[in-house]
Amino acid sequence: MRLFVAFAVPEALRDEVARRARSVASELPAANWVAARNLHLTLVFLGEVEASLRATLETALERVFDGYGAQAMNLVGSGTFPAERPGRVAWVGVRHRAELVNLHADLRAAAERTLGKPLDDRPLRTHLTVARCRRPWGRLAAERFSEVFSGALGEPFVAREGLLVRSRLTPQGPRYTVERSFPLAEVGAQRQEMRV
Repeated sequence: MRLFVAFAVPEALRDEVARRARSVASELPAANWVAARNLHLTLVFLGEVEASLRATLETALERVFDGYGAQAMNLVGSGTFPAERPGRVAWVGVRHRAELVNLHADLRAAAERTLGKPLDDRPLRTHLTVARCRRPWGRLAAERFSEVFSGALGEPFVAREGLLVRSRLTPQGPRYTVERSFPLAEVGAQRQEMRV
């Protein structure tokens, strides 16, 4: 099964991202736009995982999430990947506390130990994927996309649980199913909300 670890994004924010995307989609080159229901913040992509390892993986992830508090964040800024080249992925940024970088590293290390394979070791680049470009977008298209998503989007929010998500690829796009949730500690969540 194809799995990843993520945070959910509140429905109101997903809807706002989708609304802005619809407002500019006809002005941009062809892309596969992510449906509002599928917008999320990926923490670690695990790839194909053998069913026999799933219970051990869940235990390892639970141990990591147990050591962290709820994570305050907000959506701000946008762009395309790869940077400084024609864009293949259009994204909206996520501002977060420094602790999220440690959470990401601990989750990746726990998953690597459990699965017995290395995972992507690129640094965490927190974002929501909004579109996958059918052909790379040039500078003007990337700038037009960024205009629509400039500044902060909506109110800050707090992620109170991590999710283990199964991804099924279909001709109509990916289908995501939450396989397990992992609560984060509530300690300090209200303070964090005020500081984002």
